[in-house]
Amino acid sequence: MLRDGDWLAAEYRAKSMAEIAATIGVSSSSVLRALRSHGIERRSRHERRPPIQHSLLADRDWLVEQYSTSTATAIATLIGVNLDTVRRALRIHGITPHTATASKQLTRPHQLNDASWLRRNYATGSIASMAHELGVSVAAVHTAMVRLGVERRARGEAQARRRPALLDDPQQLADVLSTMHIAEIATDLGVAVPTVHVALKRNGVQSPWRYDAGPGLDVPPDSEIVRAWEVEETIRGVARQFEVSVTTAAVWLARVGIFLSEVPRISKSDLVQSIQKGESIDAIRRHHHVTARTVVIELHRHSLFDAHRRRHMKPGELTRRSEGDGDVT
Repeated sequence: MLRDGDWLAAEYRAKSMAEIAATIGVSSSSVLRALRSHGIERRSRHERRPPIQHSLLADRDWLVEQYSTSTATAIATLIGVNLDTVRRALRIHGITPHTATASKQLTRPHQLNDASWLRRNYATGSIASMAHELGVSVAAVHTAMVRLGVERRARGEAQARRRPALLDDPQQLADVLSTMHIAEIATDLGVAVPTVHVALKRNGVQSPWRYDAGPGLDVPPDSEIVRAWEVEETIRGVARQFEVSVTTAAVWLARVGIFLSEVPRISKSDLVQSIQKGESIDAIRRHHHVTARTVVIELHRHSLFDAHRRRHMKPGELTRRSEGDGDVT
């Protein structure tokens, strides 16, 4: 059978050398020698595997139509085959693969190629909201706006659009503040307590509450902090009473010796070493993988808060002022 060139050529168009060899009970080397003797040109490496098995991928017209508006990855997902299978079909059919730029354009949501859509949605929303709607990154929307020449808002205007309307209405803000604590307003609006403080200052609204943790304001007396804890028994409760953030309330409680956990998160010896090195709270936080609030609380727990504040003093000065303050030297 291997002496029959026509038969061998027909078989080789549909089968591999190994399959032909198995069919007639000879070795692959014998088939290879027969191919050479009959002058039958061998297929290229990527074509030596069996022909395309998937009916859709075997249809060149279908594949060309799909690939003109999609990518190999999308086609593989659509028909449930491996990506390499689609790529092999493209090579066999002689279909030129997309460039990297073309692939990006095909995978990009069509809205990111539509300047009018971007302007219309940006007028009533934000870059982040558009990114969420399309299921892409903020950077992708930003890049599309720059590419299509869609003008973006100034930083201040963008922040104002994201800000709850209440924080820009002095009269309404004053009315709400007369019945709600600052922390409650922040919780209702989904913003941070400092954001409400900034809005009060920006709108010239005076807070009626005695303690609001604003810059430069005095901390409540220790007796009031202890009393608030005895009544509330939670940090959130104390924060609500004094109209401050939970972080501020936790630090105030630490100042009067009230801690949620009896187990220190940072040892005294470690804090002493950090103070002697002149490390900031942020440096200590990063070193121990904790929050800045935790560092401040632990400094209070070990009576080292004042010593940390004076860490840049000369050694002699620090020694004199640290007596009774936690033995930092």
